[in-house]
Order: sequence, then structure tokens, then C-alpha cells
Amino acid sequence: MKFKKIWSKIPKWFKNPQQINTKILVSYLSLSKGDSVPARVEVLERNCGLDSDTFRKNYHQMKIIAKRNHAKVFDTQPDGTIKLWQPVAEFIIQEYKKHFHS
Repeated sequence: MKFKKIWSKIPKWFKNPQQINTKILVSYLSLSKGDSVPARVEVLERNCGLDSDTFRKNYHQMKIIAKRNHAKVFDTQPDGTIKLWQPVAEFIIQEYKKHFHS
């Protein structure tokens, strides 16, 4: 199932704040105030504290479904805004709040 990767990875990401994908996801959730409020790609990139190439390679892996990717967590809209991928948004927000607002 395409969501299986999310259920196992997201809790691990939040336990490892130095991981690049964790930095990107936590930055997004910080910008969106722990919700799924849209943010712009360029704002997220600046907020992560990563070099542009590192951000882009890892962000790309976080918006596709593939066997060898991080896990799909984002949807990027044509206007450059980002939202959490709807099928897993609530789970991600719950896990974020559990790890960072408990």
C-alpha cells in the first residue's frame, strides 16, 4: 500500500531532527503553524537552512511516490504553493504535535 511507508517513516523522522527530510518537513510545519496551511517552495527552501541543491533533491523525493524515495508527504501546486499530501496530512500533523508539542 502506498501509505505504508509513511506510517513507519514519519515517527522515525521526528525522532531524528538532523535528518534532511526531517528538517524540510519540520520547517514546513513550523511555517504552517503545525497545520496544513499552504507555504511557498522558495519560502520553505530559505527556512530550512539547507543549500539549494540539497533542499531540491530531497524535497523532490518528498513529493513523489516511488519505491526508492523518502515518502510522499507534499503536494506542490502549479502556483508554487505546497500543502501536505491530503491522504496523510492528518497523520503527519498528529505525529508532529506528539513529538514537538507534548
